[in-house]
Amino acid sequence: MHQIERLRKIFDKIFILCKDNYNRLHSILSRDIVLIRDMFKIRHPLSGIVTAALYLTGRYTHILVVSVDLPNMSTSFLEYLISFVDSNVDCVVPRWRSGYIEPLIAVYRIDPILEFVKHNPPYKWNRVPVRLLVSYLRRIIFVQAESIVEKFGNVFLNLNTLNEVKTQLECI
Repeated sequence: MHQIERLRKIFDKIFILCKDNYNRLHSILSRDIVLIRDMFKIRHPLSGIVTAALYLTGRYTHILVVSVDLPNMSTSFLEYLISFVDSNVDCVVPRWRSGYIEPLIAVYRIDPILEFVKHNPPYKWNRVPVRLLVSYLRRIIFVQAESIVEKFGNVFLNLNTLNEVKTQLECI
């Protein structure tokens, strides 16, 4: 719900993609949120990105991908990331000095995603990291991740398990 509240400050309409618990989520989310069921059986971040692109094509040119397990994500950071987008940009993605990118908190142009899928069908996705999608794109803006952390805090903190949450709470 933290992500939803942050996104509401930026967007009039929010689309949430889910694979599991569709009916339960549908019953608890407000009417201004569109819930999209992941159309692929495979469990991979690309299935969510591609499903969103297919669902939103023709309505929007770009999608903002935000992983649900980033508790420190802020509205100001998302607005900063979005500020780099124009009609010619295929992707805006944070990149660390090491070269590692953060493809699950990025902005993607829809058309190149659909083109990518033609050359990388779902049965190949288990062997394909999301980074391959980014490398497929031509017009990429890399935003320095270290400067993002300096400016907005550790927005890349990723918590996937209850133990990770407990450990984080112990550090506070």
